[in-house]
Amino acid sequence: MRRMILLLLPFCLSVGARAAGPTIAEQLDAGLTIRLEEMPIVDAFKQLAASAEINIAVSDEAIKALPYGDRTKITIVLSDATVRMGLDAISNQLALTYDVSGESVVVQPMPALRRIGRTASWNEIDTLTQLHASDWSDTDAVKQHLSDRLRFRGIDGDFETNWKKLQSAINPKREGPIDAALTEGCDACGWTWYPEGKQVVVLPLKEQVARQLERIISIKHYGEALASILQDLSRLAGVPIEMKGSAASTLPLEVKESFTLVADGVSVREAIAQITLAADLDHVIRDDKVILVRSDRVGPPTERRRWNNAIVGAVRVPSQDGGFTYDWFIRESDLTPEENAKRELQVKEAIEAMKKDLAKVTLPEEN
Repeated sequence: MRRMILLLLPFCLSVGARAAGPTIAEQLDAGLTIRLEEMPIVDAFKQLAASAEINIAVSDEAIKALPYGDRTKITIVLSDATVRMGLDAISNQLALTYDVSGESVVVQPMPALRRIGRTASWNEIDTLTQLHASDWSDTDAVKQHLSDRLRFRGIDGDFETNWKKLQSAINPKREGPIDAALTEGCDACGWTWYPEGKQVVVLPLKEQVARQLERIISIKHYGEALASILQDLSRLAGVPIEMKGSAASTLPLEVKESFTLVADGVSVREAIAQITLAADLDHVIRDDKVILVRSDRVGPPTERRRWNNAIVGAVRVPSQDGGFTYDWFIRESDLTPEENAKRELQVKEAIEAMKKDLAKVTLPEEN
């Protein structure tokens, strides 16, 4: 296993909490000497946090993005350094970034690492760290270093045309790392980028959003506000998923305020499809987000759901050792027309029974 300097901590866990005293900025600039060798990452991080008297949290997303995840062992040797210098060195080596949030330091993947949409390879980590460690300048050598890695995908025009457009969008007098210059140029052109092995793929923003919808996720919400579910789905997808006001205004109250979404081991796109089919909506991909809009499809909702082959049930089968379960989804096409008709009748009967129960409930009077 490749040994890396790595600090990780479950996102919600804080270590080294302190009483009133130095500010977080003062603690980051404090001196630190510490030696940790071949220690499991969580244990090592706890010890570092205690030694530095600082709260540091690393997101689950950052852990999952790294090639070995939480199985990595680390060796850290810091002498006559500051905590900030140590964090910079560690983050830069692993394509991570950090921010101060309240009284904690929160570590996340670099945006380009997040855009990969899966666990990164060591080649991809190395590509990002090299681009971040090298300074941009308006020289042939630096431009050649970047152009050798570039691959334009889904963008009209040949390589030379697109490369010239990208160069012209970067301020020639800018300072800082190459990855920041690349982001500046892509932003101006309506593009974005991510590492793929030792290469850098440049693509339209809209295609990147579509790529992130292919992430495999597990999400479970029972009887919750649809807006809250979309917020969680946005977090898992890494792109905003919003509902247009006109679409929200047409939703029944029970859909808007008490929605159930159970999607285990499916893509973000499939989870969105479950929402749009159940709520009679459509989704469109914009340059930087997904928007749910009112459906303009033709035909009764039942016919549209059958045409889209909706998920109507699931079978959960435990593994032989009992360590996990398989979830097999049942779609409308798996049932005969007669079985689908019976299922729809059963759903209607259940809804009518629920309405009768709800009619007996008395809402509290408003003050």
